Amino acid sequence: MDRYRAILETKEEIKCYWTKNDGVQMASLRVSLLCPITLKRIKRAVKGQACRHLQCFDLQSFLKINDKRPSLKCPICARDVPVKEVVFDRFFAQILSSTKSLNVRDVEIAEDGSYRHVEEERNANKMNEVMERMNASDSDDDVIVID
Repeated sequence: MDRYRAILETKEEIKCYWTKNDGVQMASLRVSLLCPITLKRIKRAVKGQACRHLQCFDLQSFLKINDKRPSLKCPICARDVPVKEVVFDRFFAQILSSTKSLNVRDVEIAEDGSYRHVEEERNANKMNEVMERMNASDSDDDVIVID
């Protein structure tokens, strides 16, 4: 068994998310680059072979949290994940590698597997909001609250 999930395999899974026939139209597909266990940036992106979600988690964090348990559980879907069924996701690793020097927490994934950084957009929107409030102010002694 291959312990690595190929980039093309993950891209095919992404297409399935976009083309589900459940009547719900997706506006976007957002994935976090933070491990759901530690809320820190994922270093080695893994998930269970049988897991049907795109989200990965960090290998070291996964092994550490499951250290004392009789069976390993996926922190996202709670499926049993034997060590031999833990797979490294190369698509997710590629995203992590390309965003390493950026302060990116989330990416939005398109149907074709391309992605864009969400954090940049969020920061830009916040800055625009602050600038608009400052420009709308006619007094120098106003206080502007930033959420």
